[in-house]
Amino acid sequence: MTKGFGVGVFIVAVMLGASAAGDDTKDKKRDPEAIFKKLDTNNDKHLSKDEFLKLAEFGKDKGKAREFLAKAFDRIVEPRSKGMTCEQFKKFLIDARKKKAGDSPRG
Repeated sequence: MTKGFGVGVFIVAVMLGASAAGDDTKDKKRDPEAIFKKLDTNNDKHLSKDEFLKLAEFGKDKGKAREFLAKAFDRIVEPRSKGMTCEQFKKFLIDARKKKAGDSPRG
């Protein structure tokens, strides 16, 4: 249940984060590259853990969302790298959407 909850929180956070970006079209709101660019506040083409964790601000339970996102970041990003690349972010988002689609309706 916590895995499904975390994925659900992540999806909601990404969608709300994209809406907050001020994009006018639906495609831009769901575009992982546009979301990545909005989160990459220092424009270094990598998301630091702090930048990535800003997604948690859009979840209902910010604490659980931060915990889920922090674990995901640590699983994806190598410790000595500059941070999460756009390709890693897109893959994570696609995987999260697939897991969400595979969840049972009972949650």
